[in-house]
Amino acid sequence: NRFLTTVVARTQPANFVAEPAPQVAHDLLTKVLPFIQQSTPELYDQALNHSFAMRASLNESQSASDTRIKRLKESVNPVADLKSEAESAKTKSERNELLLQAAQLALEKKKFDLCLDILGEVDINVAAADPGSWQRSIDQILRNFVRACLTGKFADLAEKGAARIASSLSKVEALNLLMRYHTKANDKEAAQRLLLEALKFAGPGPDNSDKAKAFFLLRV
Repeated sequence: NRFLTTVVARTQPANFVAEPAPQVAHDLLTKVLPFIQQSTPELYDQALNHSFAMRASLNESQSASDTRIKRLKESVNPVADLKSEAESAKTKSERNELLLQAAQLALEKKKFDLCLDILGEVDINVAAADPGSWQRSIDQILRNFVRACLTGKFADLAEKGAARIASSLSKVEALNLLMRYHTKANDKEAAQRLLLEALKFAGPGPDNSDKAKAFFLLRV
């Protein structure tokens, strides 16, 4: 009963004024509604109203997203439009999401410098349901950034992107790609420098699967 009471208290609309309710909060409340009705019936009407309010908010967000997608398809400069929307976003979370979309689109259009600039504007300190999710999203784009730059033979830019990856394993993966690129180009000095750099990030920290993966990458 204490758990159900906590769920109802945490999902009241007043808690989502600054940031909209995440989908997971609505899903949790929806799943426990039958138990609330059975175990704490005095809270059922309140919980049901919370559920309706969150569903309306999620529907509004989805509608705005659909409208945005349609508008971007017709835009001459969708990256600039996304950045502009980000700056006028109602919440910090929405701003981050729009900036990540803009960075991804810039990468797809091979606007590498612009992609890095936009990623630098993402605020990783914004609260999220999944702690660290902003940085992981940035790291994912940066991994793809390194691959795209190397495909286009922009090794300096690729290294610049790799340097901004926070996850040790992801950074080692990116440095390993760079090392192999320079090895194929017969630039042994650069390959050796990158290997030493990768070893610095693979070594520290607890012995776990990520550490093992990092050393395996450098070994093969």
